[in-house]
Amino acid sequence: MEKQTVIALIKPDTEDGTTLWANQKVISMFLEDSYGIDVPPPGRLEVKVRQFCNYNFRLYLPNTIKLEYGKTHGVHVSQYRIVGFFDNGYSNFIALDWFVKKTQRNDRRMNAIYKKVDDIREAKAWIKA
Repeated sequence: MEKQTVIALIKPDTEDGTTLWANQKVISMFLEDSYGIDVPPPGRLEVKVRQFCNYNFRLYLPNTIKLEYGKTHGVHVSQYRIVGFFDNGYSNFIALDWFVKKTQRNDRRMNAIYKKVDDIREAKAWIKA
């Protein structure tokens, strides 16, 4: 399994916030400018996630940030799901994948993404740059 490199994408403005670490796939999602139905307008996604980081992801458990598979969580913003896990308590969230949820229930594609990210977490196949 190839190691995933993550960089600090959003650092909290508060001392007890959560730093969002992301790989290239998640970074490109934040830079994407093609938005569809029921998806926040450009910049809205980043504003919402920055709010989560400033107040600490722990405060949004289990309603907005939900445990999905093993120790892997999904950050729910509109229909976006940012998939990752916590490192060092709740001070770091390592985001390794994302998708737009189109159905009410999780389908095979979504479950496969959650499992893949959990496998990376288990194998410690990620590194902070």
